[in-house]
Amino acid sequence: MAAPMIVLYGISIGIAWVFQKSQPDDD
Repeated sequence: MAAPMIVLYGISIGIAWVFQKSQPDDD
């Protein structure tokens, strides 16, 4: 079962998403 992997994946995406939304990098 890859349950823990899915959870870690979701958390990683969530953190990255929030971080990007919190800090909009205008390239």
